[in-house]
Amino acid sequence: MEHSLVEYMQGYLAHLKAVEMWLHSAHHVAKGKGFLSDHNSLYGQMYTSLSDHYDRLVEKSIGLSGQEDVACPASLSIGASHILNNHYDTPVNKGSEEIVHLAIQCVANLINSLSSLYEVFDTSGYLTLGMEDVLSSMANEYEKYLYFLGQRYKN
Repeated sequence: MEHSLVEYMQGYLAHLKAVEMWLHSAHHVAKGKGFLSDHNSLYGQMYTSLSDHYDRLVEKSIGLSGQEDVACPASLSIGASHILNNHYDTPVNKGSEEIVHLAIQCVANLINSLSSLYEVFDTSGYLTLGMEDVLSSMANEYEKYLYFLGQRYKN
C-alpha cells in the first residue's frame, strides 16, 4: 500500500474516531422519554461498534501496508479533534431530538467518507477481497444505524 493511501486511511480513521467519540458523548448525555433505549440500544451499541471497526481497520491497514504510522495516536487525535471542532456540533446540553438529528448527520457523513475510502482503494488497485468485505460490512452497519436514527427522529 503506497504512502498516500496510508494517509488517506489515517484521515478516515480520524473521522471514524471522531464519530465514535461523538456517539459516546451522546450516550452519556441521552435524556428524556427515550433515555433508556437511546442510552443503551442506540448510542451505546453504535459507539461500541465503531470502536471495534476502528480497531479492525487499524490492524488491517498495518497488515496490508506494513506501516505503523496509521496507528499514531497523536496524529489520529489531532485529526479527530479537528473534525469534531469544525464539522460536528456537540451533543452536550442539547435536547434528545436535536441529539438524534445531529447523530444522523454524523453517521451520514461517515457513510460518505467510507464510500470515498472504498473508491480510493478500488481505483488504486489496493482493494483486496478482505478489505472490500470489511468496508462493505461497515457500510451496511452504518446504513442500519441511519435507519434506526431516522425512525427515532420521527418520534
